[in-house]
Amino acid sequence: TPGSVVYRSPVMELIQYRAVRNEVHKRPLLIAPPQINKFYVFDLVPEKSIVQYALNGGLSTFAISWKNPTAAESHFGLDTYVGAMEEAVDAMRDITGSADVNIWGACSGGITMSAFLANLAARGEAKVNSATVAVCVLDMAMAQSTTAGIFVTPESIVAAKTASQVAGVVEGQELARM
Repeated sequence: TPGSVVYRSPVMELIQYRAVRNEVHKRPLLIAPPQINKFYVFDLVPEKSIVQYALNGGLSTFAISWKNPTAAESHFGLDTYVGAMEEAVDAMRDITGSADVNIWGACSGGITMSAFLANLAARGEAKVNSATVAVCVLDMAMAQSTTAGIFVTPESIVAAKTASQVAGVVEGQELARM
């Protein structure tokens, strides 16, 4: 879907998609994808594009494209991604003139979004009107009783942390293996 980068930081780029209608809703939508997938999972083909669906509905649509971290970014933590999400929201508010935005967070993007919303609430700020969480586990205790949860043991968590500390990042193949 046609769009362009309208904001860039060391952690992400913010893409604004080109409107397909003459009139759009004032309040924009931010798609917050998982850091290990990318924004394009929401825009694979025209017939199945969530981005196209939002644009066809008259939504001013943005998406975060997370930077592929290297060992140099091994210090990135959840607070880094939450801060970048707030930068994206603030950039959207400046661009559109809207006082607040709607956010759709998926997978780890939903976890990041939830932490961001909690941070806003703790500060008493209202930059987000509504939030949608998709394919996202927020209660990790519930995940333990799933098929995938069977493989998450204290030992596997220690091994994953050790591997990422040594290499600085966890490569996709290693993540899949784990």
